[in-house]
Amino acid sequence: LERFARVKWLHRILDWLNPRRHEWNFIIAIAIGMGGLLMLVEAINEGLSQNVSVILLVLGVFLGIEAAAILLGYYLLGGFLGIVRKDEKDKP
Repeated sequence: LERFARVKWLHRILDWLNPRRHEWNFIIAIAIGMGGLLMLVEAINEGLSQNVSVILLVLGVFLGIEAAAILLGYYLLGGFLGIVRKDEKDKP
């Protein structure tokens, strides 16, 4: 497990998702993942269309709406819910 943790590409990905360094990257990754999972659940229930254009359109709608909702909610309610940490550098 220690050797696996020292893999450079994995370390770069985990560093990119570090919320202390890049606050919004992790939130965007969660939003894209949730949109993809919603699309997967919808595809399992309803079945996939034979038209690739329709599949990509539905995927774009799910990813777009889910990403917009999570980003807007995090931006508007993050401070109120205590999710966003206020540092000394953020104060005027």
